[in-house]
Amino acid sequence: MKRILVTGGAGFLESHLCKRIIVKWQHSNSKSKLIFKPLPQDDPKQRMPDISIAQEKLVWSPNIHLQEGLIKTIEYFKNFI
Repeated sequence: MKRILVTGGAGFLESHLCKRIIVKWQHSNSKSKLIFKPLPQDDPKQRMPDISIAQEKLVWSPNIHLQEGLIKTIEYFKNFI
């Protein structure tokens, strides 16, 4: 059986992660426009990613802090787009 392991934002409540992303975006001088859309009715109201399976099965742990990763991601897309 194949598995997909999503590891982004581990240890953060989704709402806290989104808030950090928005704050970083606001300080990035981006010309992009944020578009907020309502959640689907059946969407979970709160998520907290768990990377323990990735750590166990892949012997992997993130080595870039979330703040640094957000900055690098924003810069990458500024140059890419």
